[in-house]
Amino acid sequence: MEPIRVKGRTKPYCELGKLLDILARSRDVRGPYQIAQHLEYANGYEVSGQAVSKYLYGNIGPKRAFVEAFADAFGLSEQERFELAWTYAYGLPIPPDKKLIALDRSLARG
Repeated sequence: MEPIRVKGRTKPYCELGKLLDILARSRDVRGPYQIAQHLEYANGYEVSGQAVSKYLYGNIGPKRAFVEAFADAFGLSEQERFELAWTYAYGLPIPPDKKLIALDRSLARG
């Protein structure tokens, strides 16, 4: 993923921000203000675009309610929810071996 240009310097999204951006873009929602609008439209969760931007860059961490609202508003799959929860909790991308465990569990239920 390309770093984002901010006021003459390059600052990449934090790990959670990268994942939130990827998940939103996969559903044709781009940018913090559009994410905020989508959350309000989809499930009535109110958050400012400025706050979402701070979440994406890691300036502040989102509350759990935001993560839950995001998952619901974007209709995340069980695997995507697992990855989002992992990244929210640990601030790191989910290790490949954990992806397989989550996928195995979801296939066993299905």
